[in-house]
Amino acid sequence: MIKARHKPFYVWLFNQYTRKMLKKHFHEININSDVNLRNIPAVIIANHFSWWDGFFVVYLNYRMFHKKFHVMMLEEQLKKHRILSKAGAFSVTKKKKSVLESINYCISLLDDPENLLLFYPQGEIQSSYHFPVKFEKGLLKILDGTNREFQLIFLVVLTDYFSNKRPVLNLNLTEFSGPFSQSEIEKAYNNFMMECIKSQKE
Repeated sequence: MIKARHKPFYVWLFNQYTRKMLKKHFHEININSDVNLRNIPAVIIANHFSWWDGFFVVYLNYRMFHKKFHVMMLEEQLKKHRILSKAGAFSVTKKKKSVLESINYCISLLDDPENLLLFYPQGEIQSSYHFPVKFEKGLLKILDGTNREFQLIFLVVLTDYFSNKRPVLNLNLTEFSGPFSQSEIEKAYNNFMMECIKSQKE
């Protein structure tokens, strides 16, 4: 397993690169959030529909959370881009032993209030039109594996062009406060997504 090895220079570099790229490729970036940030670890679960997704959360972390960013990547991809581990990426493979090792690593990250963990419960990139979002089992194993207090935050990313040449980017966040069960979290996430879509249509 390849673990995250944060290096201040590379964290700064990726923050700068992300801001420049988003500014270049998006007409407007809107952060719509009712999250009350606290000094405890944060887990963000988000819809996974594009190459851009990790950059969106790097941007949110720079603007809002100011924590150590962590995200899980397939090991074969991270081996090709090891530099990403210096900005917070860590690896997983589809082998059972590796998955358990990566889940335990995620759990250990929640011991530190300075950490932010990005998790894509779909387990793969899917169309932004794919609904409802179906969660894989790994998320609950992580959440159940810690006795630490943390914030579970939903992120729904939506884009629209309207009359612009470049898309408008909407980053919608809310905190989950219901019972920690796979079905309840999945249901609440999909309800939040529907609210975000409805609000964007209006």
